[in-house]
Amino acid sequence: MRRPPRWRELERSQILTLRMVRRLLSPVAPLRQPLAEHPRWGEFEAWQRVVADLP
Repeated sequence: MRRPPRWRELERSQILTLRMVRRLLSPVAPLRQPLAEHPRWGEFEAWQRVVADLP
């Protein structure tokens, strides 16, 4: 069961920072296949899960 997003608990500056992260991650998403074996790919996926819940 998926929990509801908790972004409403964040301050505005935190939300803006996470939105910036989302914008920085978007160019990398199409490279998913060639980068899947990269040692830090798990970090990318973790950030994708965090920012997916933002409005």
